[in-house]
Amino acid sequence: MLSTRPLTDIPPFNNVQNEIFDMVKPVDSMRITLKDLINCGQGGLVLSILIDIGSFWTYENRESLIPQTSTKDDSIHV
Repeated sequence: MLSTRPLTDIPPFNNVQNEIFDMVKPVDSMRITLKDLINCGQGGLVLSILIDIGSFWTYENRESLIPQTSTKDDSIHV
């Protein structure tokens, strides 16, 4: 099923490309090799956000999905 999200919510390709290159830090700044993906330690994440829309959405919205920590002290004092 196609998403009903407005096109304005989709990040520009260059933003996604830059973020991936920042994560991988390839030897050649113009391309990413298998060796780059293995060496960066985040190759699995990079591939999942490229081939799975659900993984991409989760990664793209990761900051809004983090539960907010309470500002009051919820610890139990004995």
